[in-house]
Amino acid sequence: MQAWRDPWAPPQTIQMPMIGLAELCKKHGATVIDFLKVDVEGAEADVLVSGDWDSYRPKVVVVEAITAGTGEPSWEEWEPFLLAQGYRFALFDTLNRFYVAEEQPQIAARFPSERAPWDSVRHMYEIGRAPENRNHPDHALAQILASGFWAILPFLDRPLLVEILKRGHKTSNTALADLCLSSLDTDAFRAQLGRIACGYDGGQLYSENSSHDLKE
Repeated sequence: MQAWRDPWAPPQTIQMPMIGLAELCKKHGATVIDFLKVDVEGAEADVLVSGDWDSYRPKVVVVEAITAGTGEPSWEEWEPFLLAQGYRFALFDTLNRFYVAEEQPQIAARFPSERAPWDSVRHMYEIGRAPENRNHPDHALAQILASGFWAILPFLDRPLLVEILKRGHKTSNTALADLCLSSLDTDAFRAQLGRIACGYDGGQLYSENSSHDLKE
């Protein structure tokens, strides 16, 4: 991801554990799979070949079919394999290719023959973030969830706090996130969480008619 943020940054190789598609389905006890999206930046063939297409058959499979950075078609590498597993090509939307399992003719019959115009619907990036935009269709729910999250903040398990800070590290103040991670087990950090939470958990009440916070 750093390469996309800074094109001059030196490349880094990071090795991560991986499992195949069949093992993933088995691990999570998958039975009925309605929809499978494969978007793995050039490793689509590896993912598809690793599946058990007799035991686990998604009704619809969507695969990114354009090479990142170049825009060149990439489906020749894996499409023949997918077709051989009993899937039928349905649609190409200029980025993804859609396939329907041959035993799902009712779905294939309802599939559009061409993609809809881009401006035929309003896209989520045009609406903005739910907690911040009152016109977002889920603004009210986001406000409830946000309040609940802030209130429970001091009681979150350590691994979850670490994960939240790591995710914030990618998009926010990285120096502060690093500092928080290094001081996660200190009383000072827990006090910070408490100060954030107290305005949402009933420990601190604010009156618009008063300039002072009230303590229960």
